[in-house]
Amino acid sequence: MSTHVSFQNLGSHWVALYPEPKGVIQFIGGAFFGTPPIIAYFLGAISSYFHTLPLVSYHFLLENLLRAGYSIAVVPYLLTVNHWPVAKQLLAEQQQLPIELLKASETLGYATSLYQNPENYLWVGHSLGCEYITLLRSLSWQSKPSGNPKPLDPILAIENQPALLIAPCFQPPAWLKPYKQPTQAFARQLLVETGRRAPTAMISFNQDFTAGNLTSQTGDVYWIHQQLANNLEDGLVLHQELSGNHYQPVGYDTGDRDLVNHVINCLERLIMGQSKERTNQSLPISSSP
Repeated sequence: MSTHVSFQNLGSHWVALYPEPKGVIQFIGGAFFGTPPIIAYFLGAISSYFHTLPLVSYHFLLENLLRAGYSIAVVPYLLTVNHWPVAKQLLAEQQQLPIELLKASETLGYATSLYQNPENYLWVGHSLGCEYITLLRSLSWQSKPSGNPKPLDPILAIENQPALLIAPCFQPPAWLKPYKQPTQAFARQLLVETGRRAPTAMISFNQDFTAGNLTSQTGDVYWIHQQLANNLEDGLVLHQELSGNHYQPVGYDTGDRDLVNHVINCLERLIMGQSKERTNQSLPISSSP
């Protein structure tokens, strides 16, 4: 495999495919590092650069996850104070992702069967990206039809997909707090509700004073740990607090190898937990136009 992984643009996602993947990681980064600011949409040709920010900011982590055997789908999003309309747009875009991945894999001659089952998809988020994973899970649950639904649709499967939350942070800067939607308190509650419906793991850092940590008993990290870690039946599958700060996952050529190893371990644990409840039901999708 080349030194630097090449991502291809598929619809609204940036994707790197593994020949025979063990799963699909859907990655959402933090504010600024994982998303273009709203001003990018008024900068013409320059805006295309901002959409590649997650690939640059998290390249070391994403490259190593690909090498560990996962296909990667990076999910950029618009940075605004009202996260609900952005999350709804992301939810709509997720509907096309399995089809796009299947077509791209067929073109490359890679294995395709894995992309047809929504239970092979996992989420990894950093900082604000964890809130968007929470909103997507919640919106997916709300859109679930009553009665006997038709064969599983990818837009309805997000609610049950495992998620690894890295330094989750729902608290905006003080000057934005009156304008942010959802509020920090509401986002926290949604995380507890969605975290009890699907396997969820968390990684935090002992010198993180943005998302908080267990050492100082502060922030969203400590609150989430208190709510979910002690619930053996439907709480966190795993929580590891590592040495480092809030920006530990960020890096292009170099990065935190220990963090990468812990991320891979958490993903394996999440997959093991998910496999116990699998129904082996596949998505009704085809590569035909």
